[in-house]
Amino acid sequence: MLMITGPGLDGTKETVYTKKNCWGRNCSLTASAVGGIRMFVFIKNWSFGIWPKLVLIFLLGILPLYGLSLAMSHSGTSTVQSSITKSVGASLQYYLSSFEAEMQKISDLKQAYIADDDFQKLSDLAPSMSPFEQTQSILRIQDRLDLLKTSSLYVDEVKVYFPMLHRTISTDNYYGVMEESEISALVLAQNNHWTLFHSQDKLLMAQVYPEPAQPSFEVGFALEIELSIPKIREQLNRTLLSGSGGAMLVDRNGNWGVIGGDGERLAESFDDFLKRPEFQGVDSAQGTVQDASGESYLVTFRWSELLDAVVVIGVPKHEVLGPLEKYRLWYRYQLLLTIAVILFCSYWIFRLIHRPLRKLLSALRQVERGQLDVQISDRSRDEFKYLYLQFNQMTDRIRYLIQEVYEQQLRSQRSELKQLQSQINPHFLYNSFFILRRMAQIPDIESVKRMTIYLGEYFRFMTRTGRDEVELGQEVGHSRTYANIQSMRFGSKIEVQFEDLPGEYADLKVPRLIIQPILENAYQHALEDRIGQGRLRISYRIEPERLSILVEDNGESLEEEVLDRLRRDMRHADHNEEVTGLLNVNRRLKLKFGEEGGMELSRSPDFGGLLVTLNIPLEWGK
Repeated sequence: MLMITGPGLDGTKETVYTKKNCWGRNCSLTASAVGGIRMFVFIKNWSFGIWPKLVLIFLLGILPLYGLSLAMSHSGTSTVQSSITKSVGASLQYYLSSFEAEMQKISDLKQAYIADDDFQKLSDLAPSMSPFEQTQSILRIQDRLDLLKTSSLYVDEVKVYFPMLHRTISTDNYYGVMEESEISALVLAQNNHWTLFHSQDKLLMAQVYPEPAQPSFEVGFALEIELSIPKIREQLNRTLLSGSGGAMLVDRNGNWGVIGGDGERLAESFDDFLKRPEFQGVDSAQGTVQDASGESYLVTFRWSELLDAVVVIGVPKHEVLGPLEKYRLWYRYQLLLTIAVILFCSYWIFRLIHRPLRKLLSALRQVERGQLDVQISDRSRDEFKYLYLQFNQMTDRIRYLIQEVYEQQLRSQRSELKQLQSQINPHFLYNSFFILRRMAQIPDIESVKRMTIYLGEYFRFMTRTGRDEVELGQEVGHSRTYANIQSMRFGSKIEVQFEDLPGEYADLKVPRLIIQPILENAYQHALEDRIGQGRLRISYRIEPERLSILVEDNGESLEEEVLDRLRRDMRHADHNEEVTGLLNVNRRLKLKFGEEGGMELSRSPDFGGLLVTLNIPLEWGK
């Protein structure tokens, strides 16, 4: 019997009981039904009627709502501002990351030209080259320069000067000597390790060979990359989400800069913002500034270590927060209207719900006593008729609740089985591919052939996701393939003894991947780092009602505390949110075979390491 104790209608203690047997199964009331009964009993025992109670409840609901509306009016501005600044910060971060990636790519390409044969020849051996050789090298260099130019939308022009050739080569032409001032600017940029620098109204990148810091330095070649300022400005303008405001990309010392939007007008405000003490030494920050006319802007900046520059974005504050004022006013009107409607309707609610509630309370009392066949009949056509209909359907459906819960548990177990199987991840494959590469480099063709066959068999088994169960012979074969792959990795360091499975048990149905995770655990935790000869044995023990698979190793790191902890984890595996490794196998065996199946952990009497015993009931397996 299910007992519920609580205050009765007369204020005394009252105990009611429900039936224990419902169609051969234990059944009980739902928590919501019991809670509803107690709520009605509690309301009934108050010292005044439903109407005052409704008024009081509505007032208690209105007061927090009114306080919340006031709080929302004050916090709305900061909330929207935070969202906008985060959005602007994300846009700024994306732009800066993209621009840095482009600059890094260009730097890598120009750095690679130092080791290029044609660059080396024209910088060191140009006088000794024939005209034909010089022409061929120039054409190849033009191709490389054109590749650099087309690899990025920010590159406007690329040219390189070879003093020994007395020629400057560009992507589509070559001409005379580069001006000394231009060469000096490139050497200065190389000396100072400037990623970008400004010279002759151009934004440039430089590469000089050899390094100017070397003794007896003479220029071998000087590479100049001109960046497209309009393209940089175009991409910078895209960071302005609303299309208005200003943006600026400028180096730390103010030697060069690219301005987008209204950045020209906001440059002085941006500069004052960056000089604030709280922003010194930080890579990114957000705040508020005012321009000369007093208009406020939400400003975000981020430093770039690669470019030694800062990107600043300013968004007009009124465009972001202006619509809030209208919504704040409408919200206040809505709140006042809600209060009036609630007060006006409270009396009508009292008139409409008092009698139906008494009838519903009576029916709930009967359900509380276990009379699940109770029905409510009423001629009204209001919402309570629908409530009564739902109540009648509830009492009809509650007879089937136990069966539905039972079926749901079965579906849940099957779903959990698939989820647990999908958690297994063959990490050892990484090492296997490195071994395969090493054997190919030796080369050891026969070993490569065997390894690829093993890996092919392994992948074929692992990718069969449509089946939850396999025959034991297939599972053992997959585990033997895994052991063969590991044997090719460790060689004679680890001796594997794999007994043959008796033929009459090869067709037993078992969950997929129950042996290989045990072997993987042995390799990873017991044998991989063992000093001396490692041993691993897979054997079988046949009993009248079950088949046991024994996996044991001679690992030296297994302590009693660790063994006890593993046993405890297996006993409480159902309460763990994440189950992997040994616990995964144990849980899937129990889901398949019940308490008769599963896994046992002990110390190996022969090897001294961990002994894992997988129990498979023969009746279940057949």
